[in-house]
Amino acid sequence: MFYFYLGILTSLFLYLKVRGSHFRPKMRKKTKLHYFILVKNSQANIEWVIRWINFWSWIRGKQTRITVIDLGSEDDTLDILERLLYPKKKIDRLYSFQPNQQDLIDSLIKESNSSGEQQIIINVTNYENSTSTTR
Repeated sequence: MFYFYLGILTSLFLYLKVRGSHFRPKMRKKTKLHYFILVKNSQANIEWVIRWINFWSWIRGKQTRITVIDLGSEDDTLDILERLLYPKKKIDRLYSFQPNQQDLIDSLIKESNSSGEQQIIINVTNYENSTSTTR
């Protein structure tokens, strides 16, 4: 019975992989996706977000780049990101800024806009631990 379910799961996986990359109509211009992920104290969420982006891009057959911008995390977020950055190359670039350096962050995103990639900005900052009550 175990091999039956394993066969079904393998068939489903291969079907999704082939469907996602070979039988889609060819686009005239292949666009790369460039994800900018803004993080601050996001140790509980950041790893699965990056792995989900990589997995979904692999299933769809899209080329992606991931740039992570840390806004002064005080937890283990940077340790998790460095682990994903170096040996496995799940992240292309990692920057660490202070929250008051918004102009540098904007210039970094505009600089990447000149390459013709589609940009997607994901905000994964964790505001639960902040002392401010206004949102």
